[in-house]
Amino acid sequence: MAEQPDSPGVFKRPRYGKPIAAGVHGENYVVVDYSGHTTAKPVLHTISDAGAVADTPLPQIATTRASVDSGDQLSFPAVVAFSPDRVLLAWHSEADALEFLQTGYDGHPVQGQTVIDPKVVQSSGPSRAYWNGSEFEIAYSRGPSDLSIARITADGTAVSTTPFVLTSHGYDPEFATASGAQIIVWRDESARGGLVNSPVPLPGFDIMARTFAGFDSLLAAPDSGESDLVVRNRAD
Repeated sequence: MAEQPDSPGVFKRPRYGKPIAAGVHGENYVVVDYSGHTTAKPVLHTISDAGAVADTPLPQIATTRASVDSGDQLSFPAVVAFSPDRVLLAWHSEADALEFLQTGYDGHPVQGQTVIDPKVVQSSGPSRAYWNGSEFEIAYSRGPSDLSIARITADGTAVSTTPFVLTSHGYDPEFATASGAQIIVWRDESARGGLVNSPVPLPGFDIMARTFAGFDSLLAAPDSGESDLVVRNRAD
């Protein structure tokens, strides 16, 4: 871990990278960014309330070239989530597989590189990783427009080799949890004729949500409980 006492609250952004996760660990803020192209070099920045920054290199990962263009990373195909004692990294590998590893906050691996799903859409990486209070959840695409979720236990074991498909037409998920309840919100384009993978809201763009107490309730009723929260630019 490298201390930076002379530059409180400041750390250099890597040439080809950007922050990919931020959170809180203990009494400190934590941020992960990276440098490099297809061989990414993630770094964990721990920031105190006083603004002092300590840098901890995380294990390097080899990612797909699908989202690299002219030396600039358009959409880094990796995500990060924080539990009380571990950092999870998940990414789209060169073999078009979804892989993950876990490290401690000291940067040392505690769960080595592991394949979750050997078949991932070539042009898509995982879109979110999330700690729900008891396990990690990773949202990603197996097909051209589906939204699937993989579950990883706190100690680094995949809950199932078969991903849970939340919807066949979803994008850009967000997770949140409070008081034992969870919610996942996503962009839905199934019913309105909108364009897939558009970076801006277009006709046919709805925002959907699903609340659940735990994954068992999702598995028991995978097609029920959705709510249409927002409709943007609905095409009549």
